[in-house]
Amino acid sequence: MGGVGGTITKVTYVCNPKLMKAFEEKRVALARKHGFLLKSMKPLLCFHGTAAANIAPIIQGNFSIQKVGSSTDQGWYGKGVYFSEFPSISIGYCRGGTQMLLCQVLVGKPHKMGAIQTGCAKQTGYDSHTSPDGTEIVIFDPDQILPLWVLEFNQQAQYNYLGLPTDNTPAQQKKAAKPKSKISEAAANEMAVELLDIFAGGDLTLINNAIMDHGGDKQLATDYLLNHPPYGNQSNAPKSKSSSSSSTTTSTNLSAHEQKMEHLRAVLQDLRATESMLIHQSHTLNLQISSLSSGATT
Repeated sequence: MGGVGGTITKVTYVCNPKLMKAFEEKRVALARKHGFLLKSMKPLLCFHGTAAANIAPIIQGNFSIQKVGSSTDQGWYGKGVYFSEFPSISIGYCRGGTQMLLCQVLVGKPHKMGAIQTGCAKQTGYDSHTSPDGTEIVIFDPDQILPLWVLEFNQQAQYNYLGLPTDNTPAQQKKAAKPKSKISEAAANEMAVELLDIFAGGDLTLINNAIMDHGGDKQLATDYLLNHPPYGNQSNAPKSKSSSSSSTTTSTNLSAHEQKMEHLRAVLQDLRATESMLIHQSHTLNLQISSLSSGATT
């Protein structure tokens, strides 16, 4: 996570036999449920950002679906636990902390969401959800999650929930901590019409949903839309009619975001390269423990 993002200072491998057993049993169950070959049920390696105080309870007893929404919203693409293969997305949920989880995740049969549906239940016949752009994965069953590593890092810049760098000033912190304000549907519709000037030919309903989900904060809604499909794709990037200074700021943020993602993708590649080695070491240690336990018994 060098350069724009920071530097990894420590990687702690987590070995929780209870969670490993539940995870393997779920892998077998999903394969049988869908008629998949067991060897094809390969988990994804995904990041999860959360407050530092949540790390220990998670690695001890896994995630709690009941706590979803207790400190954040109910989830734009379903009321579940959110993961991403892109650390630049997950790091925004660390809330200023310097730790992040790296987990194995069983997506099973995923349902690709077409739009924001805050707090919705898992779609019938599916095992998980993905965001429209595929960058976020939503898991509804903790047994489909296996926390394996705790990453500690020195963060050189603060990032918001979009993974974009932001000034860590008191004003920014106050704004980030400010709870969502209530906004009427009529006011949201009026604001959405104004944003159509920025998102030429845009989907009024999609823009309206973004405004409602961000409590009527036009800037946050605009930032979200600029970084998520269909407007976040470079080929479909909206032609903004805002001032040149605003355009320059957005371009700078996006450029920094792209640089950060490149650095973090390289880190992810290195971590994946060591995954099999660490798992092998874990199995070897378990065999040694079993052997010692057998010897003590006899």
